[in-house]
Amino acid sequence: MTRRGWLALACLGGLSTAGGAFANNALRPSITEVEQYCDVEAQGVHKLSEDLRHREREIEKREYAVAAAEAELKSAETTLAERLKVLQSTRDEIAALLSQADTAREEKVMALVKMIESGRASNVAPMFDELPPELAVEVLDRMNRTRAGRLLVALPPSRAADLAERMAAPIPLPAATP
Repeated sequence: MTRRGWLALACLGGLSTAGGAFANNALRPSITEVEQYCDVEAQGVHKLSEDLRHREREIEKREYAVAAAEAELKSAETTLAERLKVLQSTRDEIAALLSQADTAREEKVMALVKMIESGRASNVAPMFDELPPELAVEVLDRMNRTRAGRLLVALPPSRAADLAERMAAPIPLPAATP
């Protein structure tokens, strides 16, 4: 065993410095050396203990920060879920209102078609000439072909040509919604 080993053993109280505990007197440390060694070792143990406590506090701080972040994320997730429900509900309401509006418009257009078809082309032409082009095309598309043709003949030629061109134009596709 080395001198250092004997010092450590003596510091731990495993050996007594009195008597023949050491096999070789040359390696035998003095009481002063044992006390100094024990003080240095105790200081090292104390420093190690402090370092471990410091690391433990740092880990606890990190754990607390992670727990706080998790709680904040859960709260945000709950809030977002509630907002999503509100948005979905609003979206459903808007879709229902749009559907009602489309149905009401469809009914009005069909009523207009019936009114225009029931009148004479020469009498209805001045009023029909004042309709917006999109509505006029929609009405003409829904009318009986014979009556629609008579109505176009009763209109001024430039207006009749414009409406005929719009009726023959390809239908634009709606824009893709995300």
